[in-house]
Amino acid sequence: MFSLTDLAFRSRFELFFNGERPTLELEFASFAAPFQVTVAMLGGTGYLRVLLDTSGLQKLEGSLGFGAQVAVNLGVVKGSVSITGGLVIEILGSAVSLSGFLLVRGEVSVLSLVSVCLQVSVIVTYVTTSGKVEGEAELAFKVKVFMFSKTVKTKFRKEFVGGSDPGTGRVGAASAAGAPTLTAATSGSTAPTFADLMASSASGPQPWDDYCAAFAAG
Repeated sequence: MFSLTDLAFRSRFELFFNGERPTLELEFASFAAPFQVTVAMLGGTGYLRVLLDTSGLQKLEGSLGFGAQVAVNLGVVKGSVSITGGLVIEILGSAVSLSGFLLVRGEVSVLSLVSVCLQVSVIVTYVTTSGKVEGEAELAFKVKVFMFSKTVKTKFRKEFVGGSDPGTGRVGAASAAGAPTLTAATSGSTAPTFADLMASSASGPQPWDDYCAAFAAG
């Protein structure tokens, strides 16, 4: 069985009299009220928003998600497991942001008096302008007994630096203040030598001294 619901189309045209470019905004559903797609036991949601002016595309934002759920009811004990995931893309000028999310949730209840719920969510975002990948995960555990409940949450966050920074042309990032960085070779230039990597400065770290001291200590 296939069904498509909550699909709404909206448009807005703005004309300014102060010299600004006129804008046209188109929406297919929205972030707050996405459309719903159901195929048998599988479901999905999504939306799309586009902003245009006379110079071209100014902003594009959209999301497409999926989900599945299985529930079991044995009378005394009932439980369910659901998985939801999807992608979110946002284009603002020359900046592109791409995010992926995954939500896993499981719950068990006994006589509707005692219940245990475990939820894991993961979000990974990549931004083209900075070349960074940011990941965030949250683990939530909830126990409910009669009218009393307790929830424990733990969050993890990790940032990965990849590629070259468009603003500085440097590869990677310094692990600490004052640590040496390696600049990317420009067109026609040669790769840095071992001597370049071990070069020291008057006020900065002394890579060569540290290198020799490591062997001397052994």
